Amino acid sequence: MQSASSRKASAKGGVTLDDCLTSYEEDETLTGTDQWYCRDCKEHRDINKKLELYKVPKIMILQLKRFQSKKSANNGSSGFFNLAYAQICQQEKVSELVNFPIEGLDMRHYVKSLSNEKEPVLYDLFGVTNHFGSLNGGHYTASCLNATSKKWFNFNDSSVSGISDPSDVVNPAAYLLFYRKRE
Repeated sequence: MQSASSRKASAKGGVTLDDCLTSYEEDETLTGTDQWYCRDCKEHRDINKKLELYKVPKIMILQLKRFQSKKSANNGSSGFFNLAYAQICQQEKVSELVNFPIEGLDMRHYVKSLSNEKEPVLYDLFGVTNHFGSLNGGHYTASCLNATSKKWFNFNDSSVSGISDPSDVVNPAAYLLFYRKRE
């Protein structure tokens, strides 16, 4: 069941964390400049890759993909400068809002060993790292839940301020999500 804070976050638009986790599990074909190099036959080959989760930790940190390639990074050149250029300059920031639950993230649907569990395996958010700016420069802030008072706070360099509405931690700058498994 979705909490009130999750419903409010969903009303903000964007994609959901569920969309991201489901996409993470999809088969991906590596082709073109992403081909896999086979050491046996000494050739680059198209392959399919699939990522799956098998266990859940007590503390789970999810990194949202906030940078993507603008175009193919391989222009046929080699050397350190071209490699660095391909890795840095051909990236762009993804600022799309990802709606993530503050309470009650159920991981049963995404973890192979939990797929037959009858009881939910729930996680609650306790921190968010935000990134503002671009790949070449930016600024980080954090939103954290005080475990004693159950209130959220925003940390920005040398200042700390309270967050009156917990759903405000769900924002387009969210980059790292820190979840704790419920006991």
